[in-house]
Amino acid sequence: MTKQGEAKTKVLVTSPSDSYRKILSSLLGESDYTVIAAQTVSESINILNDNPEIEVVFCEHRIGRESGMDLLRLANESFENVKIVILSEDSQATEKNLAKELGAKGWLNKPFDESKLVHLVKYLE
Repeated sequence: MTKQGEAKTKVLVTSPSDSYRKILSSLLGESDYTVIAAQTVSESINILNDNPEIEVVFCEHRIGRESGMDLLRLANESFENVKIVILSEDSQATEKNLAKELGAKGWLNKPFDESKLVHLVKYLE
């Protein structure tokens, strides 16, 4: 819990799926996090530019023709304080290792325990 008057962590959720964005936003919102949702990597970059207080990003590994790896590469150039966690059904070690090399702070395999999502944000704050 934050101290009175202290702002709660702002989180960005990036997913091409409307339902998945809503589920993640709801889960995080129930824990009093401020959540902004994006559908694409380019939308995420615009949101990060407009909201420098965003600390944590949950991003799908596959986003149409884009990927969470694309967001990692772009974020490393301009948003060095943002912590990105990749969400994926793919559990291949090569993809996880690439994400780690690109600066990902975590990788959650879907489906995941809902409590892990909130605990991970608390850990990354």
